[in-house]
Amino acid sequence: ERFEFSHPKLIKQLRAKGDELWVEEIAYYLDQYLGATKKFVDFIIHHLPDPPSERTPGSYQLSWEKGDLEKDLRTVYSWRSKALHAGVAFPHPMFDIPRSIEGVVTERPLGLASSAHGGSWVAKDAPMLLHIFEYLVRNAIKKWWADTVVQADGAG
Repeated sequence: ERFEFSHPKLIKQLRAKGDELWVEEIAYYLDQYLGATKKFVDFIIHHLPDPPSERTPGSYQLSWEKGDLEKDLRTVYSWRSKALHAGVAFPHPMFDIPRSIEGVVTERPLGLASSAHGGSWVAKDAPMLLHIFEYLVRNAIKKWWADTVVQADGAG
């Protein structure tokens, strides 16, 4: 399940080859590497904060739909893992300074693709700007903390 959660495209390709045993065997070997992504995404989704009170219009807005958000969080966490374990930098568009549209900062990088410092990225490579990622994580932790304090107080 963790393998499928973390790498749905790879699972689909392996199943298309017609051998479910491959999926199970590969999942067994990768298990130790897959748990952190699922735990992180599940934590954020379980403690999902409300969207920011002011939002940019249309395509500059991050989707708060569970499936979309899970995919975007997996992408960002994958970049984190690549940066930590392989020295691969985050996509430059995620570091862009948020632009203001109608007086509200964007949540996603502008454009369909971008390039900088010898690299190129399409929009799906950089699903959100770092400030909105920070908003999600910070507010999920605050929500978790508030829930924990309430539970401790209620336990008597």
